Amino acid sequence: MSDDWKRLRSADPAPTTAVPPKDLLASIMRSQREQRTTRRRRRRLRGILNLLAVLAAMVVVGYGVAWATTGTSPLDRFERMMGLDRNAGLSVDESAYGLGHFSILEPMTDRGLDELPERLKHWLLLPRMVLPKAPPAGPRANDPNWKSYVKQKPGRIGAWGETTTDLGDKVAVVSMNGKVCIVFDRYHGGDCGTIKQVERRGLATTMRTGESTTWSGTVGLVTDRVATLEIDYPGYGEVPIHDNVFRVADIPTDRFYLLGRDQDGKVVTRIFVAREFIPRGTEYDKRGRPVFDD
Repeated sequence: MSDDWKRLRSADPAPTTAVPPKDLLASIMRSQREQRTTRRRRRRLRGILNLLAVLAAMVVVGYGVAWATTGTSPLDRFERMMGLDRNAGLSVDESAYGLGHFSILEPMTDRGLDELPERLKHWLLLPRMVLPKAPPAGPRANDPNWKSYVKQKPGRIGAWGETTTDLGDKVAVVSMNGKVCIVFDRYHGGDCGTIKQVERRGLATTMRTGESTTWSGTVGLVTDRVATLEIDYPGYGEVPIHDNVFRVADIPTDRFYLLGRDQDGKVVTRIFVAREFIPRGTEYDKRGRPVFDD
């Protein structure tokens, strides 16, 4: 070995006797497999939830025709098919979660629980559904045990309220199971989040209207901290808020933010809006942008 090589070896700060653990490669590969499995499971679960939401929406779209033809509510048929009951497990949550953060909410009572619209209780079944980690193999239609795969959590409702946007959309806001949910009557959908999540990034959904093939607007929920809401995009301005709910029909063609400011003009809520569909359960980064799996 040359003197130059010896000097180079002696100057190396890494110990020459260090060896990697025998199972290092296996550990790295196992970690990668676990991450991929977790991502696949999360995508599969979100896919099931979204499929059920679409199926429920399709049921309600044909509500009038089916009711007139058979005399049986399609909502009832959907629940029987899934082994669910919109009235089962409902109770009053004395904590009234979210009541001090959303002016639209009023405390729930036993009488109010009985007076909740049937259609609203039906949509509140979606966040109450507990699905298996992996769906059973094989066709569902001929599986007599399908009902056993879907479980139903109790619905502890602390507060609720209804409003109508300036564009005529009927919207309900419900505090249930430690989250606040917004349900759009016209678009047959909704979303739920904690108070912290709503304060940080709102609850917003971009939708199509009727037979339109283009995105036609955004509807969502903000807390009482938001005094004004504006579209952060050139040529667009303030968005009206009514009872914590906003609905904007004219939106940019690109991705953009809705900025919610408090009475002092400070941005307290950043709502990311995109044309692509953001599945329920998607994780968000520190700036409030959705993190999509590869």
